[in-house]
Amino acid sequence: KQWYQRRVAITAGIRSHLLKQHPWTLPAYHHSTTSLKSLVISMAMLDGGLSAEEAIACAYLESDYQMDRWGEVEWGHTIDKARQSADVAAAVLLVNEIRSLDGGRLQAWS
Repeated sequence: KQWYQRRVAITAGIRSHLLKQHPWTLPAYHHSTTSLKSLVISMAMLDGGLSAEEAIACAYLESDYQMDRWGEVEWGHTIDKARQSADVAAAVLLVNEIRSLDGGRLQAWS
């Protein structure tokens, strides 16, 4: 029962946070979440708690451990990281640009 109540509270908190964002930023949240494979890391990055580099490092913790232990797939991991860096940078740029428009006067969901 406690697990369910915590899950509902967390879901409500995330929903509330996303509803406070301008609708045009939601594709950036989706894109970065898909790329980083973590909504928590994505939200931390897009809300200023992590840099793009820190977010990518967090997202790659497990992968980096496995590469250190078993070795890297030639070119495969490098290409994946480059693609992820481009995706994350695009999301950050979009959110920052939208937030800077009209001096922050853009309205969230109404």
